[in-house]
Amino acid sequence: MATDQTTANVNALAPGHSESELLQEAIGNTVRMELGGLDDREHEVTPMDRVRLIAKDNNSYVATGLMLVHQFLPDPSPYGAFVAAPAGSVLLLYPVTSDRAVGFAAVFRQVAAALFRDAPDPVCPAVYWWHDGCFTGWTSRTSTTRGHPE
Repeated sequence: MATDQTTANVNALAPGHSESELLQEAIGNTVRMELGGLDDREHEVTPMDRVRLIAKDNNSYVATGLMLVHQFLPDPSPYGAFVAAPAGSVLLLYPVTSDRAVGFAAVFRQVAAALFRDAPDPVCPAVYWWHDGCFTGWTSRTSTTRGHPE
């Protein structure tokens, strides 16, 4: 909900536009200006598992790509993906395609923690399960306390 000051600021900066419209424009500008030309590659972590690394050196806006996880995943992705933003300049993704992903989560967490530890722009070593547009924190107990990917 907008405060009176926010409404006044929006009216001063962009008369006739809502706070929501300005937010959408800001997101679009961030995507265009900061998320263009990303290095997008897969890294083999185990013989059966590849992690998708999306990065751009010296660009701390890469982590904002969490807003666009669905665009980085193959279609369809009914079970979502494990995601991490260990650094501002790095996103990690691992599409969840079967129960095997639950076992791989600990390895994914180690990869995220190592990148966080070594990053010049650390953000967070945590792993999240992105599904249906929502992020759920993933811990070693998540699969038994909150359900797990089918």
